[in-house]
Amino acid sequence: TSSTDGYRLRADSAEVTLPVLRVGQTVTGSLMNNGDFAFYRLEVTAPQRVILQLKGDGASDVNQLYVRFGALPSTNTFDFAARSAQPGQILEMPQAQAGSYYVMVRAERDGGGLDTYSLRADSDATLPVLALGQVVTDTLVSSGDFDLYRMEAAPGQRMVLQLRGDGTADINELYVRYDSVPTLGGSDYAATTASYRQWLEIPQARAGSYFVLVYARTDGTSSTDGYRLRADSAEVTL
Repeated sequence: TSSTDGYRLRADSAEVTLPVLRVGQTVTGSLMNNGDFAFYRLEVTAPQRVILQLKGDGASDVNQLYVRFGALPSTNTFDFAARSAQPGQILEMPQAQAGSYYVMVRAERDGGGLDTYSLRADSDATLPVLALGQVVTDTLVSSGDFDLYRMEAAPGQRMVLQLRGDGTADINELYVRYDSVPTLGGSDYAATTASYRQWLEIPQARAGSYFVLVYARTDGTSSTDGYRLRADSAEVTL
């Protein structure tokens, strides 16, 4: 731009002063422009599934996640990455080992302005639970926003999930996957009609954990809209 541009230089001891992300906690930060980034040290205390959720508030942005065990990741060298063309990302490490992982949050494309983000790490134990016969409520802020839940099922149960959104101009979607985090392109069950309300049926569930993704495909009014999500066993709680 033929202008004088500022920069910021920081030195860290990776084991001492680098910002720490712990399982069950959320950190926040901001990304200024294309290529901006932030590093974190993720401490895993025991072998377990770890799920990272990155949520950006710039609906036109593309943010990315990179993770590497024992060393800083780059866009070319990493153990895990989430790089879909979205402001938010979900990254699953199915069998994380105990020790230090390093996480890079990166702005691949900045749609304009200084945008904040939140980054959260969860295990199966800390992820919000969708219990049968109960309703959970939350909000979706903008297009691309999402929430993730864990649901426990008994063998052979017929399961019914109902998503009711408040924004009548919105398009919300519902994805479910057994023993793994669903994505927009990979799920066992999906409800994706052009509506702010969705429902889906699991005719014969397997015993164990299902992961449920609520996704805002389109925020029709550019507002924060509430929703209610309910799971039922058709034979017991419906």
